[in-house]
Amino acid sequence: MKKGQVQMGETIVILLIFIILVGLGFAFYARISKIQLAQEQFALEEQRAIQRVQTITHLPELLCSTDGVIANNCVDLYKVIANSNEGGVFNVNNVFYEQLFGFSRITLYQLSGNTDPQNPTTYILYTNEKGEEPSVFYFPVLLHDSSQNVNHYALLEIKVYR
Repeated sequence: MKKGQVQMGETIVILLIFIILVGLGFAFYARISKIQLAQEQFALEEQRAIQRVQTITHLPELLCSTDGVIANNCVDLYKVIANSNEGGVFNVNNVFYEQLFGFSRITLYQLSGNTDPQNPTTYILYTNEKGEEPSVFYFPVLLHDSSQNVNHYALLEIKVYR
């Protein structure tokens, strides 16, 4: 082999190694970007869930107030009961609430004031499920029983579908 052929072979090997290193670097960058995108998407879903909780607890259909004073993170038990059945406003005006809540399922679990603490009373407030795996978020709220003037602990479950 001549000296020129050897140098040409070395140059080709160096270029191949360089291309392989660039390819590995690009694959590593793509993987890191994908992980960061998934984390950002989860954070965005979490923000949407918090926004939905704030929307729900401030809707006049569920709002908890005493003597005209609105309580934070509180929903009225009897408004929840009235709106959790098939004739409730969330199901009748589905188009309006679909814009507010999107593809989600909103359930309220009454944790205290039950006869059986192992099986909380469940109220399904809104259902517009999409077939994909949801992200589930839980938020504590007060459930006000205005007939007995008692507050119960409740858990608001929001399943956000992608």
